[in-house]
Amino acid sequence: MAVHESDVVAVRSALQQLSKHQGLTPKRLRTTVIDAGTLFALPAVQRRHRQLGGDVPEALISVVRELAQQLPATDRIIVDAELTLRLLDSASAQELDVDQLYDNELGKRRSYLVEQWQALHAAVGAADVPPTPTERSLRTTPERHAFTELAKALTAGAVHTAAPMAFHRPRIDRHTAGPVVTVIGDAVMDLVFRTDHIPLSPTSHTSTRAKHEFRPGGKGLYRAVATARLGLDVRLIAAVGDDVEGRRIIEYLRSENVDTELVRIVPNTPTPVVCVLVTNDGVTSLVSKTDAIRLGADDLNSAAARATFAATRVVLLTFEQPGSIVELLLEIVRTLPDRPVVVLHPAPPEEAPARLHQFLSVIDYLVGSPAELQRIAQQTHQLNVDEAITQLRLLGSRSVCVIENFQATVHSDTVDVHVPRFQVELEDSPAVRAVFSAALAYRLATSNLPATEADFVWATAAMVAARSGFLLHRDNELVDEIDRIIRIAEEQHRTELLDKR
Repeated sequence: MAVHESDVVAVRSALQQLSKHQGLTPKRLRTTVIDAGTLFALPAVQRRHRQLGGDVPEALISVVRELAQQLPATDRIIVDAELTLRLLDSASAQELDVDQLYDNELGKRRSYLVEQWQALHAAVGAADVPPTPTERSLRTTPERHAFTELAKALTAGAVHTAAPMAFHRPRIDRHTAGPVVTVIGDAVMDLVFRTDHIPLSPTSHTSTRAKHEFRPGGKGLYRAVATARLGLDVRLIAAVGDDVEGRRIIEYLRSENVDTELVRIVPNTPTPVVCVLVTNDGVTSLVSKTDAIRLGADDLNSAAARATFAATRVVLLTFEQPGSIVELLLEIVRTLPDRPVVVLHPAPPEEAPARLHQFLSVIDYLVGSPAELQRIAQQTHQLNVDEAITQLRLLGSRSVCVIENFQATVHSDTVDVHVPRFQVELEDSPAVRAVFSAALAYRLATSNLPATEADFVWATAAMVAARSGFLLHRDNELVDEIDRIIRIAEEQHRTELLDKR
């Protein structure tokens, strides 16, 4: 698209006017006396509005934040602070005070920007840092250049957009969202049959009655939804087909406050369907699966994906995608100046992905069943569980967490603990097991690292909440529900100790 200088000047002027006071916020855009029509009319903003629904101010902020993240470091820092885009909310910038950086007064934001010039450049991994300006000199060339570059990008309109949807996305206030968690895995439709027993063989002529339901599923989707329910800012990287099922998955994710900007919609391709049998005692059997839709290197190398990785506190990863994509993701994470914590679920490959052993040092928490961990550890011969754990730790994984029968056993450099099953009858399911990783991600994203015994106890308790609180509560209410489950268990334990005396 051709960019006209007069358009750039008009967009720059509107942005600089909006930077005053509290900056570019939904409330400001809805109530300001400044004419924001120039910005609302931009083609990129209109496309984003059609894609996300909501209102135009939200679409504008979404586009501005995406394009600002693609600017050179100094320009990005300036527009971030002066427009209060909050691009650093989830960055590991421990020496910075984001309340001052995004203060309601522009003058105070400028003062803090100048004061922390070097630290801000370090936080975004800038290779070259220009000399620190004074507040007066900042308001001339640096600001003009930064806002000009952002205006050019907005006018050109090169933003990541998915196919337009016929439904609306619920409003998500990203300015108050928590730390970013990025999930990479599958999003599929599950055809679930609940039955008394699973037939002994495919050739068996016996029949059994079963109830069935058709619902969004996939290890990636389950983890994304569970983490979002805990109140974090969750981005899912996956792919779905351009069909009714794909649209249903996207609609469901958005209803659960999962960011779907990086979910690719593949034209002329059906969304994968997984057929699953679940018995009354929780035993699950995968019956069949249609051809999966695979992510490509472009999905991870796009500007939007790279910006997401740079802002991510925790990555939740499964082996549902091809080994080459998992390798690429781990290589991207490894080379980030401020790399996120990686939690990996090593399923579902039937063969041991031995070539991924070189990346185990990038994986902070390896979470799986005994069979899954044995499969990823083995090289030339079958290993028992203890041998597999030792092998994985020797190869570099910082923590290995074994999940079995709603219990957790953790082996790491700082924690060796067994968390027993809570005294409650639970029905196993892929969604329940995903909750453990989601809850661990929540603790890792909102507290000091590395994880302690209390964090693993909390994640185990979350699996109990998966059958109660996850269906009833969200955000702080759900966190309180998990805390309540732990308090009840502790009270029961104290009562048992007193009875024994």
